[in-house]
Order: sequence, then C-alpha cells, then structure tokens
Amino acid sequence: MVGEATYRSTRAFVDYEQLDPVEAKGKAAPIPIWLAAGVRSRFGVEVQIGATTPFVGREDEFELLKRTFARAVREPSIQLVTVTGEPGVGKSRLLTELFDFIDKLPDLVFWRQGRCPPYGDGITFWALGEIVKAQAGILASDVPDEASRKLAASVEAVVDDSTEWEWFHARLAPLVGLVGAPGATAVDRQESFTAWRRFLEAIATRNPLVVILEDLHWADPALLEFVEHLVDYSVGVPILALCNARPELVERRSNWGGGKRNASSIALAPLTHDETRELVTALLSNAILPEDVQAQLLERSGGNPLYAEEFVRMLSDRGYLQRSNGEVLVAGAPRSVSRIPCRL
Repeated sequence: MVGEATYRSTRAFVDYEQLDPVEAKGKAAPIPIWLAAGVRSRFGVEVQIGATTPFVGREDEFELLKRTFARAVREPSIQLVTVTGEPGVGKSRLLTELFDFIDKLPDLVFWRQGRCPPYGDGITFWALGEIVKAQAGILASDVPDEASRKLAASVEAVVDDSTEWEWFHARLAPLVGLVGAPGATAVDRQESFTAWRRFLEAIATRNPLVVILEDLHWADPALLEFVEHLVDYSVGVPILALCNARPELVERRSNWGGGKRNASSIALAPLTHDETRELVTALLSNAILPEDVQAQLLERSGGNPLYAEEFVRMLSDRGYLQRSNGEVLVAGAPRSVSRIPCRL
C-alpha cells in the first residue's frame, strides 16, 4: 500500500486500486491510500499511456518532424533529429503527437522505442536492446531459450540471406541479455555496430522505421558512437532516428549531429504566457480559476507544461474541481498556490 505522494509519482507505470482512507498516527484526518495491483508491461517500448494533455504551442516543431519523416521515406534515407529541452517542457508529448500522426497513416510504419536509464548494470546499450526486444517480441518473462528462438525468428523475417542468420543472431544476442556484454573489444564493437545497423536497415527495407531513443543525455558514450555510426553509414533505407534529451547532452558532446546533412536539432523553449494560459484553460475544460490563483499558477509554471498539468491534476484530486450538468466548476479553490503542496 502506498500514500498519495508515491501514488502520484508512479501511477503512470503502476496499476493501483484505491482503498478506503485509514487513520494514521499524527494525522488529524484519515489519509488516502492505494494498493499496487501490478506494474504495467513495457514490451520493449515505453508505455503508451495516451495523450491527455492538450497539444499547445509546438506546431512549428511538429511540422518539422512530419517533414523530416516524409523526407526519410521519400529519398529514402536516414534522418537524425534530436529534441532537447528541460524536464517537463514537452519532449515526450511531442513524440506522442508524432506517434498519433504516423499511426493514422495508411501504410505500415515500424515504431521502435528505447530509453537510456541513468544507472544500473549492463546499461551501455540498454535502449538499443529494448528496440531489438520489441522487434523480436521478447518479454521480460521469457526464459533464455524462448528469447533466443524469438530473436532467431525476427532475424529470419527480415534478413534474406540465410547464410547470415547465425552471424546476426550471435551479435544481436548480447543486446537482449542472452550472453555477456556486447562489443567488449574495439574490434568486436565495430563488427557489432555493423550487425546492429544492418539489422535496422533490414527492418526498414520492409517498412519505414522510426527509432526513438529517449533520455539520450544519460546514454553511455558507446551508444552515442553507435547512433553516429548509424547516421554516417546507413543509406538507401527510410529511417527516422529521433532522440530526446536534456541540454546536458550538448554540454557532454558539443558537436552532436554537427556537420551532417541528415541531422537536425529542435530546442524546445518554455511556453509563452499566452500558451500556458491556453493550456491551463484547456486542462480545466474551460472552467476559470480565481484570477489571483491563475496568475500565480502561470508565474510558477514558468512555461513548463508538466508543472501546469500537475497543478491542475492536484486541484482535481483534492476535490476543488467539481462537475455539474456536464460543466466543470471550481469550488473552494485555494486563494494561494503556495498553500497546496506541489512539485512546482
């Protein structure tokens, strides 16, 4: 069982059942609690929760992504786009909008997604491993023999030359945890890079491929080298390599994507005051906050969509937003933002 703070921080990734409030020592009133029912499956890609936040103020960036994807398909070629911005500024929301756009296209497009974790064992190529697992349909619950069988089937499905199947399998296996760390030596690494690139190219020869690498600011230098290898050497296949990262990536690697004709960057700035107001109004379903509360919210959000969304969600969870006859009313809203504990 968890309390409110843990529930708010993890409900996107854990299914919860709300229980009756309980009396707790030192608390004047009963506190709400939730029972963790299970972790949501990742299946090698990030959880698709669905876009609940209105898409505001990123139309130009969205158009650039759509045009870049169209170019990758038209030429065909690999295109690298890196989206940078502070936490909560809307990087993942922009990717969700692109996913919805591509999902509605009449032709099949492969969407493979991996995240770079900030710490842990064996994480050097973790994001790439998630992408390969997704392509092969490998689950975390699969025993090694089953994972190996699925990996072999995925290779055979996209690689035409049967004499290369074992070669591909041997070099992809470390990415899905079947053997030791991939690319242990410099020679091994170059051969592994070639195999991984060719596997992605083989996928893209069937249908256009979108490769998502999230949180690239946490990526190991070796993974960054592979991305550069992919962009430098892939030709004749439609691949959109789309990365998102905090500004620390540029601080670590100032020349990232520089000098490449098929590389571009999008730096997401905070929303303007008017855009933030539009977002808050949409989140409130056009209900109006007291003017002084709204002014504080806009100021403290600093143009960060996540902060604005979390504040509105807190108003709803605390019972300040009430629905009546299909309308949203603000009842008893606090006169000061600072009186409500929040993550702003």
